Amino acid sequence: MTRGDSFAPTRVRRAKQSSVSERVEFDGERLSDQHLVWSSVEETLHDRRITSETRNIADADALFLTDQRLGAALDSLAERGPLPDQVGVIVFHGRRPVAAEIFGSTDLLRPHWTAIVRSYLIDATTTEEGSPSLDRAIRFLRRIRKARQVTAPGVGLGVEHHLRSDRVSGQALTWDGTILHASAFALAA
Repeated sequence: MTRGDSFAPTRVRRAKQSSVSERVEFDGERLSDQHLVWSSVEETLHDRRITSETRNIADADALFLTDQRLGAALDSLAERGPLPDQVGVIVFHGRRPVAAEIFGSTDLLRPHWTAIVRSYLIDATTTEEGSPSLDRAIRFLRRIRKARQVTAPGVGLGVEHHLRSDRVSGQALTWDGTILHASAFALAA
């Protein structure tokens, strides 16, 4: 099996992270609900009309070759790269914030930029109404900040922070008190 060019799409990452955070909070184990994760993979492939004999989410990368509009959006956003001093993104579906990615520096974000853009474009829809707003972005970040937090030693180095509330689920990896990478996902519409 090969690794795809994208991070897993939002739906899949949200399912995994939500179940891991729940499990860490419950008994300290870093285990995900694999049934929920695989269901999310199947839903994503089905919704995007992707045929995959192995049900490999990496097969979703083919969308950028078959959907010219999506491929052009990827090329444009990937070429721009992160703005100077940009350390993260908040992703909206219409007017609703659905996810946030935060890195400790632009240098940490830059090598992941295209994979992040690809993952969120795979989930992009044209049916969501409304536009993003700074006010909604700030409210989303406040929900993340207020979520319950359970910490654990990192699998390698650093400290893992698992965040959970009835509205968001997320994780962060810190080193010496500095965020290396954090991601959070909205759980409710």
